[in-house]
Amino acid sequence: MRSKFKTPDDLENIFHQYNDKVFAFVLKNLGNRELAKDITQEVFLKICLRAKRFRQIEDKSNYIYLMTRNLVIDHFRKASHELDYRKTLKEGWSNPVEKSIHHAHYKTVLDDALDQLPPRQKTIFIMYRQQGQTMSDIAECLGISYFTVKNHIAEARKNLKKLISPEVMYGLGVIGLLFT
Repeated sequence: MRSKFKTPDDLENIFHQYNDKVFAFVLKNLGNRELAKDITQEVFLKICLRAKRFRQIEDKSNYIYLMTRNLVIDHFRKASHELDYRKTLKEGWSNPVEKSIHHAHYKTVLDDALDQLPPRQKTIFIMYRQQGQTMSDIAECLGISYFTVKNHIAEARKNLKKLISPEVMYGLGVIGLLFT
């Protein structure tokens, strides 16, 4: 039976030849199947995006290995920076003056983001998250259904995640502005 691949450089052939090897390497180094799948996919996406250049490379195996290794290193570097950032935030909040400065900054960021929400969504979110009212109490107070309140809160969370960076969301959670 004749192979369906036209050349050894055919990207589909490359994928079938190296996919399991790349996945195994990433999984061994990261220990997380979902992350390994994502990085493996990223390797082959980069190869596809650089197909013309890739076809000119003689040692494709080494190229794929180096690309995979570099993506794993990038992942560790990014995770390390995130961990350092979170550690710095926590340490900074042990100092009362810095805590006050951070609190004021994060409150401003949250207030700006809340101002971008639709008025009803903003009101319900503030009543629930910042004033601590129950969904039932909010529904009764505003004359709307419990499920409408629940939907507004879910939409507000989704919108805030779009408006506020993950690092700032983390900071808001740590200092209690988002969940008090």
